[in-house]
Formats: sequence, structure tokens, C-alpha cells
Amino acid sequence: MSAITIRKLPDHVHDALRRRAKEEGKSVEAVARDALEKYAGTPSSTMETLLETLDRRRRELGVEAIGDRWQEEFDDPAFSREVLGLDKDDEKDDV
Repeated sequence: MSAITIRKLPDHVHDALRRRAKEEGKSVEAVARDALEKYAGTPSSTMETLLETLDRRRRELGVEAIGDRWQEEFDDPAFSREVLGLDKDDEKDDV
């Protein structure tokens, strides 16, 4: 594997990386590496990023893992759009 050093990283970027690392229980280096892999379009990291995003949205919405049980509110299309973040994309398009 290769290594790089990034100089003159803005403080707000480093702070954001530290916050994300704390939220995800990862190191800042791991979060930065994930971001670079995503930017580079590595196929395996794209799926991993999608799953991490869905997991983060699930936690933000307070949806707990329930095993094999299905809750009726999961059938609500609006709920699904919110979990998948589809409405956020629509809001960006409206601007």
C-alpha cells in the first residue's frame, strides 16, 4: 500500500474528520482513507459507504435493529424515502 502526507489541511476539515471518526468509532486516518477511496470511486468502498450511510441514517432516525420482526411503519413510502435520504436530494434540486 502507498502512503501520502497532506500538508496545510484546513482546521475545519480536520475537525469534521475528527467528528466523523468519533461518530463511527474509527481513527481520523481511517475516515480520511474512506473519503479518499470514495472520491477515487473504488467500487468496494462505494458499497461500504452506502451501507455506512444507511446505518448512520437508521441511527439518526432512532430505528433499532429488530431481528426478524417487521414493523408496519416500515411499509410507509415516506419513511423509506427519509431513511434513504431521497428527500434531501429533492431539496437540493429545488434550490
